[in-house]
Amino acid sequence: MGVVACPNREQNFDGRVFMKRVSERKKVTKGSRNNRFSIDIHINDELNQGRWRTILSNIVEDNEDVTVRYSLDLLIDMYDLDDFVAKRLQFYYVTHTGAQKKNKKFVDLNDDQDLNELGRFTDSDGTQKDLTLEDIQLCVKLEKGDEVDEDVSCDSTFMLKWIPEVAKAMREVYHWIPVTEKLYLVMDNAGGHGTDNAKELYVEELSKHNIETIWQVPRSPETNMLDLGVWMSIQAAVMRVHHNRRCHHDALAKSVDDAWDNYLNEGAFENVHGQLKLVLQSIVKDEGGNRLVEEHRGKLFRDATIVDLTSVDDDENIIINIDMDDQVTGDDDLIDNESDMDE
Repeated sequence: MGVVACPNREQNFDGRVFMKRVSERKKVTKGSRNNRFSIDIHINDELNQGRWRTILSNIVEDNEDVTVRYSLDLLIDMYDLDDFVAKRLQFYYVTHTGAQKKNKKFVDLNDDQDLNELGRFTDSDGTQKDLTLEDIQLCVKLEKGDEVDEDVSCDSTFMLKWIPEVAKAMREVYHWIPVTEKLYLVMDNAGGHGTDNAKELYVEELSKHNIETIWQVPRSPETNMLDLGVWMSIQAAVMRVHHNRRCHHDALAKSVDDAWDNYLNEGAFENVHGQLKLVLQSIVKDEGGNRLVEEHRGKLFRDATIVDLTSVDDDENIIINIDMDDQVTGDDDLIDNESDMDE
């Protein structure tokens, strides 16, 4: 869920207001192991294919005392693993128990255990063997009670919880506007954003901060600048950041955060804002139609200047002059896609 606005360079505002993954923190109810070591697909493959064993075997040969903790810390540094993984990185091995020697038992190695003296284990045939690096596995171990992000629906519960944070963020980024002066929040009114009753509640919550809610016009792709403009520009940044990262929701969420924090295009936000002015003025001049939207966009109108909607000529006709070079350069196809009719 994101909130953006037209940048204001004089106030050092880059257009970012609020971004929140549609998820909730939950506690793990049962311990588990996984092999999601890194968001980087190459690093993850390297660790999953066990190439780390070659690194450790060379160290073991050159040193008499190499502990499990030292080895794990070495891998964490070499592969630049994040804090969440680093705290849960674990060596373990599988031994077999029971009369038929078929029951698997997962045994974690202690931090102070020496890799030169790993002990023994029982293989699937019931044979006792010395434990070697080849028998050791690497995992990310979650314990009962650990907190992780779980994706949820953007429903009434989620919206009611986070709308107060949206209001707070809006007032913080627009610090130069007094609280006594009203702010406006345009929402897309798409399905799944809560019941009618929930919408009334969070509209009321926003009003407490002197923020008025404006619902996006339904079935009007020409004015849908969020999906066809802002979100497309953010998605382009995410796609660049996500290159060579794992196809997993946690990795994708990290890419979105990275793009939001470091790679957004302020110019694209400004272009969308200028394009919206053009679209709205064209609709007004066409008395509610969208014929002029097609005629007044793109290369045909790159030599004009945006004026206020109240500007008129001697015949009381609204003047539509758009400076496309300054406002909407590069967005010729911004409103071509009419597939978003559900809104």
